[in-house]
Amino acid sequence: MVCKGFLGVPTHWNLWLHLFKAEMSSRNEGGEKKPRWAGGCTLQLRQSCSHLYILSNMPTSNWGWQNGWFYLRNDGGLLPEYTGKMVVECPDKWGWGAPAEDQKRLGPLLTGLEKLRQAGVTAATVAAAFHKRSLLPLAQRRAFMWEMTREVPWVGTRMLEAPVLATDITTRVSRTTHPDLKDSRVVPMRPEKGYISLVRRCFCL
Repeated sequence: MVCKGFLGVPTHWNLWLHLFKAEMSSRNEGGEKKPRWAGGCTLQLRQSCSHLYILSNMPTSNWGWQNGWFYLRNDGGLLPEYTGKMVVECPDKWGWGAPAEDQKRLGPLLTGLEKLRQAGVTAATVAAAFHKRSLLPLAQRRAFMWEMTREVPWVGTRMLEAPVLATDITTRVSRTTHPDLKDSRVVPMRPEKGYISLVRRCFCL
């Protein structure tokens, strides 16, 4: 969402590797930490990169989320067969970042993130923009976010034909980000009028 909606680039795998890492999620059983059967991997922003990403404050902790875990019936056999295997040790590669030879190419994207952060773009901002556009989550859309102009058909991209009310957007955002919504204003995303430009134009005479 940040890449496609605000940076104006496809999802960038090396940027994600540079900013985030995977860690084991364990449970306490008799004073001993043991791996979980479900949700054994958690994704976290690298502490050394916390100043590079947009601010993201959650309303509550997700502690104990495993109590609400559920199993999905494999209708039609479309899901892989359950093997019963469990990850019991964190592989070294979970902590690896972007390849060293590719890190120097991340400069323009990191500069763009810094500009967005300085302009006040937060996780609440991104969530509000997502709901404003009624985007289909976790789906292959027919148009990139930066291509979604009024002239481009939005069929297969939006979930709703009518726009979501501003009050409903506020309610939805407050469920996933910090309830203090003073930072959740809808910053125009590409290519809307007034979006944050990450390109500096220089005219030389």
